Amino acid sequence: MITRTTNDVVQVQMTFMQLLRMLLQSPIMLVAGTVLAYIQQPRLAKFFAIALPVLAAIILLLIFY
Repeated sequence: MITRTTNDVVQVQMTFMQLLRMLLQSPIMLVAGTVLAYIQQPRLAKFFAIALPVLAAIILLLIFY
C-alpha cells in the first residue's frame, strides 16, 4: 500500500513538473525565437509574429473543443 501511494505521488509530481516546464519554457522560447528571427530577417519575423497567434488560437480551440 505504501509503495503504491508513493508511486502515485511521484507520478503527480512528474506530471506537475512537466506542466511547469512547458508553461515556463514555451513563452521564453517564443520570445527568443521571434527576436532571433527579427535579427536574421525582419521581414520573416513579421510573418512569424502573425502566424504564432493564429497557431495559438487553433491549439486552444482544439484543446477546449
